[in-house]
Amino acid sequence: AASLLANEGIPVILLEAHFQTGGCAGTFKRGKYIFDVGATQVAGLETGGIHERIFKHLKISPPTAKILDPACLVDLCDGSEPIKIWHDQKKWQEERTKQFPNSELFWKLCSEIHKSNWEFNNRHPILPIRNFWDFNQLIKAFRVNTLFSALLSPLTIRDLLLLCNCNKDLRLRKFLDLQLKLYSQENSSKTPALYGATILQISQVPHGLFHLQKSMQELSNTLSESFLNNKGKLLLNHKVINLKKNRADEQWEVTVKNK
Repeated sequence: AASLLANEGIPVILLEAHFQTGGCAGTFKRGKYIFDVGATQVAGLETGGIHERIFKHLKISPPTAKILDPACLVDLCDGSEPIKIWHDQKKWQEERTKQFPNSELFWKLCSEIHKSNWEFNNRHPILPIRNFWDFNQLIKAFRVNTLFSALLSPLTIRDLLLLCNCNKDLRLRKFLDLQLKLYSQENSSKTPALYGATILQISQVPHGLFHLQKSMQELSNTLSESFLNNKGKLLLNHKVINLKKNRADEQWEVTVKNK
């Protein structure tokens, strides 16, 4: 956000409590080795992906990365063969049919939701609605399949399993719970169906998970460089401890602890 604002010529001060940028995609060093301490994979670097679009907009080169295939291996510790989450859709379909027989209806439903979500997103709807222009953009983004997905919005992934008669497959539920907790920090009973259906297929074509050369820090380093080149001001070791709006002039007062 700071890089995009600075790119528009807006004066920006970025306050970062840590000694480096990156947040949950941060790292630490031991000698000559760099270790990722949070996120180890990144999405959205494919053509049309959100990171690719941001770097293109900022007119900077994205960090060097390679697609992960398989994206990961999941060992359920039940003596069975680990599950390979393939980038290729056909290979992933064959893998899940082998690992979770009679679950294809569930995966097909997730696939339709996933497809509908991305088609809707790529038509650039504006949410939340604040004016008539926003409302008009939202209406333009709607299609018949969008309305179908909207009907599923109150449901969870667990509900989709029930609808597809897959809820008794405990091995499938264990796999889903492990995957969902990586992204939503919740299990299948609490992860919304629309969100869960998308993240369960983010590893497959036309999307994918990438490994950055060197470390995850390269993502924030690239954005920081653009930010600073556009005259943004970065203050590391500055922790914001209070925000208060001055009613007299509508300005925000920021209380900062400088480490």
